[in-house]
Amino acid sequence: SIDSGRTDGQEREHSFADFAVLYRTTAQVPALREALDRSGIPYQNANQTTLYTEEDVRAILAYLWLLHSPTSTLHLGEVFNQDRTVFKLHLLETMTATARQHEMPSWEMASQFIMPEMMGFTERKRLMGRVRFLQQLSEVLSTSPIVDLIEQINDFLVEEESISANAAHVERLDQLKRRAAPFVTDLGEFLASTVLQQET
Repeated sequence: SIDSGRTDGQEREHSFADFAVLYRTTAQVPALREALDRSGIPYQNANQTTLYTEEDVRAILAYLWLLHSPTSTLHLGEVFNQDRTVFKLHLLETMTATARQHEMPSWEMASQFIMPEMMGFTERKRLMGRVRFLQQLSEVLSTSPIVDLIEQINDFLVEEESISANAAHVERLDQLKRRAAPFVTDLGEFLASTVLQQET
């Protein structure tokens, strides 16, 4: 590179977007994928849908994002409107704005909007279960490895029947946990890596 003039030999900061891995055959993909997952290096196989666009993985990530950004309107909506629209955008915005004013997580504010006149008993029970679950997760957030959080969220969503634990899901869950493992408890960095992999 120095001989061709593409670089002057000085070290520079690089991002993951500055690199590409080329391979000759698709038989090499599993080994490359496993090595990159183990190292926590974001990647996207150009011939494959990214893991983070899969609906079941997005459901798990929605909880992680809301825990990381507890007053995010977008992530509150993704968690509470996961199966169907319960709260319209203006109501979600009101919840998160009020939560910011009172310096509390938006899911605690959402619990005050889960009223009998708005929805039936089953729906209220389901949403209050999500509020309680988020509260439990928030209490162990700073000390729990991300892999444990992913497992807890997965178990909750499977029990709630929001996602199906079929073989394809189990494989995606394992892949998500492998990608999260190198980040240990650094949820912000892990979530940033998921965004990088979606954008590449």
